[in-house]
Amino acid sequence: MNPHDSWALRQLGDLVDVLDRRRVPVSAAERAKRPGTVPYYGAAGPVGTIDEALFDEPLILLGEDGIQFFDPSKPKAYLIDGPAWVNNHSHVLRARPGVDRRWLGYFLNIADYRGYANGTTRLKLTQLAMKSIPVPIPPIEEQRRVIAILEDHLSRLDAADSYLFSALHRADLLRARVLSEIPFDDVISLAKLAVKSDYGTSVKCVVGGPGPAVVRIPNLIDGHIDLRDEKRVATSDANVSGSLLSPGDLLIVRTNGSPSLIGRSAVVQDGVEAAFASYLIRYRVDMNLVRPEWVQTILSTPSVRATLQALAASSAGQLNLSLGKLNGLMIPVPSLSTQDEVMTRIQAIEAQRREAIGVTNVAMRRSQALRRALLDAAFSGRLAGVPNPAAVVEDMIGA
Repeated sequence: MNPHDSWALRQLGDLVDVLDRRRVPVSAAERAKRPGTVPYYGAAGPVGTIDEALFDEPLILLGEDGIQFFDPSKPKAYLIDGPAWVNNHSHVLRARPGVDRRWLGYFLNIADYRGYANGTTRLKLTQLAMKSIPVPIPPIEEQRRVIAILEDHLSRLDAADSYLFSALHRADLLRARVLSEIPFDDVISLAKLAVKSDYGTSVKCVVGGPGPAVVRIPNLIDGHIDLRDEKRVATSDANVSGSLLSPGDLLIVRTNGSPSLIGRSAVVQDGVEAAFASYLIRYRVDMNLVRPEWVQTILSTPSVRATLQALAASSAGQLNLSLGKLNGLMIPVPSLSTQDEVMTRIQAIEAQRREAIGVTNVAMRRSQALRRALLDAAFSGRLAGVPNPAAVVEDMIGA
């Protein structure tokens, strides 16, 4: 990003007043004793509230540490207005006359921090280094003209992103509505539905090992087994025959430190030739009573997820589910025809959702690239002094 030839290149410290000396860190425990409505800001945004303000004016907050300075897609700076308390993880900057703080806010989110942010385990942008960052700075009128162009087109990208996320949310709501219609009248314990249940193998597995593939927690994705992140038994002579999987086996995460992962489940599909790891539990259900896909769907409902998390015992930072606890879990079991009917509806919704996720991912990557291109164009002067700057933007969007 090369600034426009006619623009001055100034150090950030010449463009702002640095108010870091007024920052005061307050622990979460102390803030709990001081309830209030004043936002308490950290490196990446508000992290709580407090009872009084240290600042009450338009400011720019720029992360000092705890920020991914070298990832262009991650935010580093944000604007605040009104009463605020800021801790020592953000630099507090007041734009001086002749500088639009929005200009600085946009620039500091795409600036190159190499050579300014340093650290081995945790990057830190010291005040001295921060003040030396070079900033292209046109006259205030030009700043505001370019900002108006930027904000017009960024708002359009925001609206497009919002629409895509709304489509995903609608699919989630539709799935939740279908699941909410499941009758919980006739229930059977998981133990009585199973013809077999056991724990997996604890043999060592590595990438590219000579033994069979081993299904691990990361391989349980969206109710199926995904072996793209594959590890295999580390030795060729290890016996894992008792842990080999068959199509229709139901796997449940039994040990993990994350509440969002404990109790996650998946059904083994055709073509999966693998054993399963000890952090998982396998159930092989009686197909005359219940479809394994049905049980997996029930296990993924919010109410059952909450039950599983409540059942999990915590030990040394790990949550644990045992066969004994899972065996008592009550599963609604309507007729097989009803199960099939509901699953057909859910599978159609899931197919639509997967398609929407694919479209959204592609669109979001393009949106991020366009945002970066827009900002690069703005701060390199390509939107300055042209009769129709919007045409420059439209060319990028159409590319």
